[in-house]
Amino acid sequence: QDYTIRTQVTEGLNLAAEAKASIGDFWAARGRIPPNNTSAGLSLAASITGNYVTGVAIANGGVTITYGNKVNATVAGQTLGLTPRTNAARGLVWICGAATAPTDTTAISGITAGATTIAGKYVPADCRP
Repeated sequence: QDYTIRTQVTEGLNLAAEAKASIGDFWAARGRIPPNNTSAGLSLAASITGNYVTGVAIANGGVTITYGNKVNATVAGQTLGLTPRTNAARGLVWICGAATAPTDTTAISGITAGATTIAGKYVPADCRP
C-alpha cells in the first residue's frame, strides 16, 4: 500500500513541474520569487488538478501540493511542499518536503517553505530527510 500511495503522491510532483518552471522564469527575469500563482502566470491553485491532486499553490515562493480526489484516504487532504533555494550560480534548487537542503545552497529571503503534512514513508525518497 505504501508504494501505491507514493505513486499517487508523485502525480503532484509532476503537476508542480509547471509551477517550478514558472517560478524559475520569474526569478530569471526579475531576480525575485513570485508570491502566488497569478503573479507566476499560472492558473489558480484549484485549477491545477489531477486524479490524486486537488491543487498546486504558490504562496510566498513555496509550492504546496494538496492531495484529494481519488487519492488513498491515508493522505487525502494532506500536502507536500517544495521550497526554492539558490546555488552559487544564483540558480534555483528545489527542496522537496522534509529533505535536507544541500549545504551549497542558500535560503532566499522572505520565502516560506511549502507546507508538508504527508508522512515521510508516503513521499518519494528525495523528499525525505
